[in-house]
Amino acid sequence: MTQGMTDGILRQRRNLMIISILMVFIKFSEFKVKKLTISGLSFEELGNPSSIYVMIWVLFFYFLFRYHQYYTQEGKGSLFSQIDASLGTKIQNYSAEVTQKINEHASYTPNNLDSIKRKGWSITVRIPDHKDPDNDEMQEVTLNPFVIFKFKLACWFNTCINSSVVTDYLLPYFIAGFALYYCYDGSAFSLLNSLSAF
Repeated sequence: MTQGMTDGILRQRRNLMIISILMVFIKFSEFKVKKLTISGLSFEELGNPSSIYVMIWVLFFYFLFRYHQYYTQEGKGSLFSQIDASLGTKIQNYSAEVTQKINEHASYTPNNLDSIKRKGWSITVRIPDHKDPDNDEMQEVTLNPFVIFKFKLACWFNTCINSSVVTDYLLPYFIAGFALYYCYDGSAFSLLNSLSAF
């Protein structure tokens, strides 16, 4: 389970998603500015209406930058800890299975995900010698990379489907990426046209 998101990242998430959705709406609806009212102050005709589009793009990149800062401080750790917890369980079960195939009385070390990763996805299997406990056989076993890859995919998929961590932290990036792609070119609001207004 993910812990609750802080107010800071929630605020940046909301801002990025609102500006991204607004941008898609502006382009899709072919929105044109003829009159602008801010706090009761009305502007009947704008000399350069594309200046509003430039400001929206500036806000978009500002909110994207701010969200990215908060995500790297808080969200990235939550996302990967969720995936690693799931992967750790699968790797431990797989390591126990591999060990039992070698010898039903054997044990293995290390028994946590970080240590197994550091050892290059290998474990040390200890096969007991019942006659002389000081003479136990030690065997290095590298875990099957295909099985590990399959576990990683399963853990990513499981986290995406069964946890809110992906929609909490990555959905704003997907929406912002779509808005950037959709609004990049092809209208008065597009990024290229807005930049050419300078």
